[in-house]
Amino acid sequence: MTVLRAHFDGKVFVPDEPLDLPPGSVTLQVMDPDMDTHPLTDLPILRPPPGAKTITSDDVRRAMEED
Repeated sequence: MTVLRAHFDGKVFVPDEPLDLPPGSVTLQVMDPDMDTHPLTDLPILRPPPGAKTITSDDVRRAMEED
């Protein structure tokens, strides 16, 4: 996941830095501004929702072998 900082001007989201991306190539996920961030990177710490199933590399390997 790449984090892009942007602000909302009342109509659209405007990137805080120039981007070299083709139109339609970005999906936004709005983050809670009060969420915890990593002390070294200042990136949000994403936590799974309560009750979410943990997926291991063995689970992924088995799923790939089934296809």
